[in-house]
Amino acid sequence: MKNIIFILIFTLSYQVYADDYKTAQRFTAGDVVSADVLNDILDRIEITLKSVTAADLVGTWDVTQSTCVAGYLGNCTGSVTPAAQGYGSDIDGLYRQRVDTVTFSDDGDGTYSLLTTNYCAFVRSGHGNTSCNLNFAIVDRNFVFNNNGHAAYAMQ
Repeated sequence: MKNIIFILIFTLSYQVYADDYKTAQRFTAGDVVSADVLNDILDRIEITLKSVTAADLVGTWDVTQSTCVAGYLGNCTGSVTPAAQGYGSDIDGLYRQRVDTVTFSDDGDGTYSLLTTNYCAFVRSGHGNTSCNLNFAIVDRNFVFNNNGHAAYAMQ
């Protein structure tokens, strides 16, 4: 099973960010680099330049969803009972988390869908508290789906 942590702390722009890459190795003049090392470096560069496609997500992933303490996705002012929705204890009074599994599938007709086990981590408000089965697409670096109204998340 593929593992990934989606930290979904939503702002008005609904963007997901990752930490900057920090190189572990620096070369100096006269160093000799093996083909394996050079190919690894080139692969890493290629990955950063390539846009994610729906096909890249196909498979089963572990998802960790993070929200603000006082609310739910997209709304930090709501009044929600975290235990009833699968959230753990508050962390430093700042956020809380719950874990789920999502399976992304190629529908075989040029479209893609996703199925969550317990919660729909991709939808806003209280609607994310049950499993979901949604069609999705990746369009211009945006994760797009329809769940009672279209939603899109920028992928960076």
